[in-house]
Amino acid sequence: MIFLLKFIDIVFNILSLAIVARVLISWFWANPTGHIYQIIYDTTEPILGWIRKMTPRTAMFDFSPLIALIGLDLIHQFLIWILLGL
Repeated sequence: MIFLLKFIDIVFNILSLAIVARVLISWFWANPTGHIYQIIYDTTEPILGWIRKMTPRTAMFDFSPLIALIGLDLIHQFLIWILLGL
């Protein structure tokens, strides 16, 4: 059980860090390329792309990373809550 809890914790932390890294890269590099960015993009795009389809466009701001981070945290907490039986 502890292994499963740690595994879920690690997966959600990696996803959250990847989303934050993608946001920071998009702010500081105009045209990000490279192997590491491609891994980050491939990891986060399924989540962010799905959220972008569900949310309305708001000028030039993309709120999908913020919504994804909040959603991931809620799902993470819910899974931990279910596994601990609280």
